[in-house]
Amino acid sequence: MSGTRRQRDAQTWIFQGNPDKFDIDGYVASDEDRISWRANQSREEIRPGDRVFLWRSAGQKTKAVSGIIAECTVVSIPWQGHNDPAAEDGWNEAPASRSDQWHVWLRVECIAHAKQVVKRAWLEHDPVCRDMRILKFAAATNFLVEPRHVERLERLWERTGVDWTRADSVAGLWAYDATYQGEVSKSAGRPVSDVALRIGRAVGGVYNKVMNFRALDPRDDRAGLPAGAAVDGDVWREFYDEARKELRSADLEAAYHELWSDTISWPEPGAPPRAKCVVWNNLSPAHIESAIDRCVSSSLGRVAFQRGGGVLRSIAELADECPGALEVFIVQRKTDQVVARGRIERLFRRADMSTEELADATKYKLSTDDALDADFILIATDVVRCEPPLNITAFDKCSDGTPLKPRGQWPASICYLPRDVLPRVPVADIDDELAGFLEGQPRTRMVNHRRRERSLRDAKIREAIRLTGAVRCEVDACGFDFLATYGEVGREYGQVHHLKPLASNDGTVVTRLEDLAILCANCHAIVHRGGECRSLAEVAALQATAPAARRTPAG
Repeated sequence: MSGTRRQRDAQTWIFQGNPDKFDIDGYVASDEDRISWRANQSREEIRPGDRVFLWRSAGQKTKAVSGIIAECTVVSIPWQGHNDPAAEDGWNEAPASRSDQWHVWLRVECIAHAKQVVKRAWLEHDPVCRDMRILKFAAATNFLVEPRHVERLERLWERTGVDWTRADSVAGLWAYDATYQGEVSKSAGRPVSDVALRIGRAVGGVYNKVMNFRALDPRDDRAGLPAGAAVDGDVWREFYDEARKELRSADLEAAYHELWSDTISWPEPGAPPRAKCVVWNNLSPAHIESAIDRCVSSSLGRVAFQRGGGVLRSIAELADECPGALEVFIVQRKTDQVVARGRIERLFRRADMSTEELADATKYKLSTDDALDADFILIATDVVRCEPPLNITAFDKCSDGTPLKPRGQWPASICYLPRDVLPRVPVADIDDELAGFLEGQPRTRMVNHRRRERSLRDAKIREAIRLTGAVRCEVDACGFDFLATYGEVGREYGQVHHLKPLASNDGTVVTRLEDLAILCANCHAIVHRGGECRSLAEVAALQATAPAARRTPAG
């Protein structure tokens, strides 16, 4: 339902009518070229070209559904005089038609049928519109709609009663996946509400769609809503892996963002990519304090968290993209403060964990009262306090670019690292004389990959500092030093390269510190350019034989 194109400075109004006193539906649906409406309030602000949403109040006698039933355009300035004669027959209670009453002429642009009415009940719980004046002070006729409410009302008016498309259904499935086996809440800042704002649907409509998908999910024996649209079944089959009995969350996430990217805040063209992190929520103050105290007193600062929910699949995939380098920030929910930070060492699906891995994770759980029984187990290492604590509103969600909501009940969220927070590359307190580490042991996260313990990198960095006092690229012709070049942010940083690729080994092998080399990013890239694994001597020879003009810095 869309009306006429309006001037940029046109205002939006809600004009109210009481169906017990006046046949608002009959009058609006009449064949009149224009209809009149009383201008009891703010008549000096009503101008031709303004948009008007006609609001039917909740009738006591007629039991009418309250909400927006039509869109009109103001076609006159307010005028004083007797009412439109065509409207007189619509009064159920004969009014006193007076010459001093003010009215305004409207042209009806669009009338809602029963399923297209934007209901008052929806707006009362809408994250944007719930504080509109008509919901708080209903004893009036004319209400100017605030700019912050206009866009949301426009979207609801356009999309209410319209059949769900594949794009809508993909968004609904994303909300289902994000709340899978967790609480399905309609509250602001939760997946159901966020999807509703993005696709222009009522929050209750998205909630019902989530319940439609629950009815389709063979993994969930809880009651859902079985009467979904045919497109829901098509979308479910598109993203559900029958063999593995799980949703392909990464594909779903990509489709959701591609379809609804017009509402995502992307970086400016040419801007450097922003680092991502995980913000972990819903922890009690007692657990936070005891966990941090336990972490900072240990050598590795390790702690185990657990949670269910589809968002953790995305976290697992992101962790696999940057193993050992994805930071996690821990929220004390009651204060909305980020009180600690660490690095994600492992993120397991509990069903895939061996008995030994589960026993190991149990050593680091938040509290002795917790059993590690959720779908996912996250182990963070190098956990330290944030001094001072950070407010969660400093973190923007990667999904839509909006800040995290205070007092939120969300379990975890992938966010952009705040611009004023430097990435932390900590070095664990590890014995530098450690003879060797087991690596290459196959381990299942959300995808199989060979295990590269972060402690190896840390130990190699510490060895370089102990032996040479610096962390430099070990290619003889390079010697790049991150600290000397970038200052404090480059301290104790370098990329650690396996001189013998793990992929060439069969099963578990012992990796010693002499099997590793510290490289700068450029040399590391050349080592592996074209799928090769060149030796450091080969890379040094390439630098030595390169034309001098190419090796001379510009400037």
